[in-house]
Amino acid sequence: MNIKLWLAGAVSAAAVTTGFAATAPAATAATHPAVRTPAAAPFLTGQRPLTRIPAETIDGSAAGYIALADKNVRERYVAASFNVPSLNCAGDTDGGVVQGAALDGAGTPYQLTGVVETCNADGTYNVEGFYQINAQNFPPTNGATVSAGDAMTASVYYNTSTKQYTFTLADVTTGQTIVDATAACPSGASCPDDSAEAISTYTGLPGGGTAPLADYGMENFTGGAVTSFSGTKGSFSTNKLWTSEAVIINDGTTLASLTSLAGGSAFATIWHASN
Repeated sequence: MNIKLWLAGAVSAAAVTTGFAATAPAATAATHPAVRTPAAAPFLTGQRPLTRIPAETIDGSAAGYIALADKNVRERYVAASFNVPSLNCAGDTDGGVVQGAALDGAGTPYQLTGVVETCNADGTYNVEGFYQINAQNFPPTNGATVSAGDAMTASVYYNTSTKQYTFTLADVTTGQTIVDATAACPSGASCPDDSAEAISTYTGLPGGGTAPLADYGMENFTGGAVTSFSGTKGSFSTNKLWTSEAVIINDGTTLASLTSLAGGSAFATIWHASN
């Protein structure tokens, strides 16, 4: 399994386009574990530091909002809620999309949990929860299934005492805990915890490369929450410790855009085209 992380590539200011949402009336097929999850490519590679540039929209390989920490600030918690979108996989045999919440997406290794959906040749698609650290992808171990339309909550928390990240993905609709796992920062790696994000992003192909961005229509994120190591609680809005940054998927053509950030914690990503 591999997922392409969401902001690799050039960074520039761009206008956010809103108001387009495609319908996605495909049937789902929940399977385990034949899914793809993100590849290891930090979405702000070569662009750090990028701080205190509010109201800028960044071109990258994800659509979402980032709480980008100021110098010497670390973030230990991120959470967001969303509904699993239906995919329109007509004519798209290898497309996919990831919805989730993460720490350290502006660097590597990063810590991510959420839902990955991948298209099948017959127009159906697979849905599964996962978590990922340092490009190592882990499906849930309890065999729990996820379906389109389910309400999800995703969070990543760093415990400063145990030095472990806790990944939690809960299906509110079914009452199941999909992911409940811990992992440490990989040996020899630096986990700066200098960003927190909620995003829609690509999947990778099994043999490498980026899969087409599947038509997921619109994804609504709510309940965005961020906490710093010092205990300051906030959202994806700019505050005294971090800057709010918006990112869209744009490689010359806008593939996924954003609505404005409402109350610091709610927004939608909007699919426009496959890559």
